[in-house]
Formats: sequence, C-alpha cells, structure tokens
Amino acid sequence: MKKGLLPAISLLAVFFGCFSEPKENRLDSVYLDFGKSTPIKASEIFSEAYYLLLEEDITLPLVRPYKTVVQDSIIFVEDKELNNLFVFDNSGKIRTILKSAGVGPNEFIQIDEFSVSENKIYIQDDYLKKTLVFDFKGQLIEEKYHTYFGFNKFYWLGYELTYFDDYSQHGTDFHVLKNGELLISFDIGRTDKGLPPVSHQYGFVPDFSRNLVSFVAPYSYKVAFFNLEDFSQKYVSFDFGKFNFPKEEHINFLKDQWNNREAFVQNKYVSMLGYFGPLKKDYILSVSHGLGDPHWFILDKNFHVKRQFRIKDMENDLDGWILNSAIAWTIDDFVVLKINSNEFYNSVQKALDSGKTIDGNLKEFWDEQNEELLDDRLVLIFLKLKGE
Repeated sequence: MKKGLLPAISLLAVFFGCFSEPKENRLDSVYLDFGKSTPIKASEIFSEAYYLLLEEDITLPLVRPYKTVVQDSIIFVEDKELNNLFVFDNSGKIRTILKSAGVGPNEFIQIDEFSVSENKIYIQDDYLKKTLVFDFKGQLIEEKYHTYFGFNKFYWLGYELTYFDDYSQHGTDFHVLKNGELLISFDIGRTDKGLPPVSHQYGFVPDFSRNLVSFVAPYSYKVAFFNLEDFSQKYVSFDFGKFNFPKEEHINFLKDQWNNREAFVQNKYVSMLGYFGPLKKDYILSVSHGLGDPHWFILDKNFHVKRQFRIKDMENDLDGWILNSAIAWTIDDFVVLKINSNEFYNSVQKALDSGKTIDGNLKEFWDEQNEELLDDRLVLIFLKLKGE
C-alpha cells in the first residue's frame, strides 16, 4: 500500500438541518426486518477498500484498542488497558501519544471518555472529576473540573453535553450546560432506570455536515439527536418486531448475561444497537441479530432503509478478503473497520493457503506489510462508498 493512500478527509463546518422540526422530541418508530437482508457483493456498495497498519511505539504499545475516531485526516485510538490516547496521521504514523501520567495538576490517570471537536481533544477522567483539553499536537490547552460525572460527554462552542450512566443519581439521561449553567435536561426513556451504570463504546458521534450529534442509548433501541446550534433534541426508536427483547427477559439478561443468555441466543433477540453514524448522504446502523450476527442497515436522512445485509453474507469481490470486522467509525463517504493485525494476517494467510487469490489494494498492502502484521498491531480498513 502506498503511504498516504487514504485520501485527506476533512469535516465541513457547514450547518444545515436534516429534519423538519417535530412537534415532539420523539420521532416515529422505524421498523427493521432482518428477513429482508439479502446476500450482497461488496462492489454493489463500495468502490474500493484501503488498508492501513498503524505504527507501533516499541516503548509504549497499544495494548487494547477501544474507541477509534477519524477526523480531519487524523486517527485517534484509545488504549483501554493503559489509558493512553494515540494520535496518528493518515498514513498511520504516530503524531503524539497522550499518556496517563498521574493524579496531579494537568494529568490524568484514566480515560473514561474522549471526544474530538473544534480541533481539540477532550479526555475525561471521572476518578479525578476533570476533563483535560489538548490540541492535535498534544499540547495541553485547559483543565476543567466538574462536580459530577457521566460516562459520555461532548463539547461544542461552550456547550457541554453529558449522558449520565446512573439515572438513579441524576434523575435524567442527558444534561446540556453552557458555561457551567444547566440549560436542558432530556430523558430518552430507558429500558429500566435501575439497571447498572453503563456507557456506549462509541459515545457521541458528530455529524457536522448536518449540524447534529447523535448518541445510541444503552439498553435501548433508541438514538438521540442534538442540534449543534441550540441543542434542541429528538430521538428515533427502532423496532425489530419479534426480535425485540421482551422487557423483563431483557432486564434479567442485562443483570446477569451468563445465566440468562439462553433466550437471547435461541430467539436471536436484539440486546442493543451497535454503531450508528453518518455517511456522506445517509446513515449506517449496525445491529447484531442475536449473538455475533451483525447486520448493516443503510438509511436515508428520513431513516428509510436503502440497503440492508448480513455481514456474513457479503461477498468481498473487491479484493477477496472476508470483511467481517466491526465498524470503528464513519467519516464522509468511508466506513472504517478495525481488526488486530495478527487476526488479519491469519485470516488472509488462511485464504491464500486454501487457494484463493487476493487483489487490488489488499495485495499491495499484503506484499508490503505481511511480516509487520505479526507484531500485534492495529489494522484499519477504509471502505469507500460508491457515488450515486
């Protein structure tokens, strides 16, 4: 793979609304039918696949990659094990590493959440009850202390948007503050307000081209939307028909998943939504039909289904590799997947050993990087959507 093959991607700061303003916060429920998922070829949706092996720092490895964000041609990857934030350029080279250093001033010891907006990185440390703000070079800009904490936050033009993991403590799901003053409380309606605290891996996902930020509410089939001009809010609910998890069974499952998983597995219930994020013109939603069976739904701006398919039934006729990795992020007209480099190596080698051929950008990437893939690193796959 040629260095810098990933095109420079920049988020537009053009603001316009994608919905007409509803009379209520709740939008209509959207029914999604797994039975309509059909086998598909990758070339029907994507024009190319780009592969990127992220650089390693031999003195400070990326041990357990977790939340990944791509913005303005920069890649941000959280290490959930060592609580460091790696910042890469679009060729996969390390720009800087924001390191957990301690409990003193201008330091953090854990990353409970991070977000990226306004060319700034926000790292939230709930143990120290503060958020540290950095520029993209890793220079500290500001240290903010707060009296309460929530698992997910997003900052924008002086606003602070918080999703509270613990309803019993705060009595609401979301707060919007401006310069420390509470402006809005918003309750999305959880499955059960007494469930244990939990965050959502992806946190708040910005959609700057539509002037929105969205959030998938844990323990629900709901996505909340906040307008970035005034933080007015609305949410959409998804309905999976007979695969909706019955409420009491769902609550029991969430409280003790190991001992209450039989109904979930046998009935292929949906426990919660996976990734929901913007594409250039549409949205994409990933949902697991039961255990480990993800389906992708491409939705238009009004949440009408344009395409849907089961990942296991997508034939990769672009280059021959099995595209069954989890969505990490979306940006403009790219869907970004991530996979451990060892797993990636074994998967490709297995395909080659079986007599299959690999083509296109994958072959070039494999020829250049196959030895380095054994170093236990992270591979990102950028799937470029076809233009309409």
